[in-house]
Amino acid sequence: MLNPFIFLYKFFESRKGFFYIFLLLLVSFIVYFSTKLSLKEDISAFIPKNEKTKRHLEIIKNLKINERLIVNISLKDSSATDPDLLTEYADAFADSLTSRYDSLLIKDIKYKVDEETAGNVFDLLYSELPYYLDQEDYKKIEAQLSDSLVYNKIRSNYETILAPEGTVFKSFLIKDPLGLNNHALSKLTKLQSDDNFELYNGYFL
Repeated sequence: MLNPFIFLYKFFESRKGFFYIFLLLLVSFIVYFSTKLSLKEDISAFIPKNEKTKRHLEIIKNLKINERLIVNISLKDSSATDPDLLTEYADAFADSLTSRYDSLLIKDIKYKVDEETAGNVFDLLYSELPYYLDQEDYKKIEAQLSDSLVYNKIRSNYETILAPEGTVFKSFLIKDPLGLNNHALSKLTKLQSDDNFELYNGYFL
């Protein structure tokens, strides 16, 4: 059986004029259709369009995730846990980026909760606290109001404020010395979509 490539070679060898015309048409065809191609940097384009995903697609578009670069920092030994080392490295990494690159290239770096944002969330929860609590929560709060428990809680808050990290928690402890907001926060935690995500001293881990 004759090899198709050999057949084409022999066919065009004696018909060089026809070969150049064919080659020109082929190149024109490729160039024409390549100009019609359009690239989309839209990750939502891969998600099926229906009523269930419509809202999620709108959220993804508003997040502008295609303008963000996510860096995951981890220990070489995946079985080891050292959150202090991770947060220390995160600080050093963020400082090196801000000092090396212009603000036009890096608008902001978010790897921990800033005090203003945390304060706003805390104030919102505290002002709307009754809406987040149910009958069981009120029973737990009532059990925390004994003289001994209140004394121990206030003493613990005092020791926390005196500690080096106390400046971070001072405003929260003054507003909510008995930790009533913890009941509301525990309910919001149940809405968390990723169980591997947590906060450690204000850092995202």
